[in-house]
Amino acid sequence: MVATCAFGMGIDKSCVRLVVHYDWPQSLEALHQESGRAGRDGAPARCVLVANLQKTPTLLPNAARPAEQVRAGLRRLTALRGYAVLRDGCRQCRLLRYMGEACAAPPPGCACDLCE
Repeated sequence: MVATCAFGMGIDKSCVRLVVHYDWPQSLEALHQESGRAGRDGAPARCVLVANLQKTPTLLPNAARPAEQVRAGLRRLTALRGYAVLRDGCRQCRLLRYMGEACAAPPPGCACDLCE
C-alpha cells in the first residue's frame, strides 16, 4: 500500500509494518501523526525518515503568510530537524517532552532506534 499526505493517509489498517517519510514533513506533529499509521496491531513496525540532513527543512513559499505564522513554522521545523539528527538519548522521550509531557528516562521497552 502506498499513500501520500495529499491523498490524506486515510489508512485504517492495523497491519502496516513500515512508514517511510520521503523528505521532511512540515512538523514534528506531522511526523508523529503519520508514523502512527504503523504498528496499530501492537506488532513491531518501523518508521523511516529519508531526508537530506544537510538541507534544513523549509516552508512552502507563500508571500501572503503572516510573519508570526512563518516564525511558528520555523520553530516547528527546527524542532523536527533536532529530532531527526538526535544521536543520543531517546527519541520517544524527546517527542514526549516536545508534546509537553515529562520524560526523565526512556520508557520501559522503548524500541526507538537509539534505545535499541
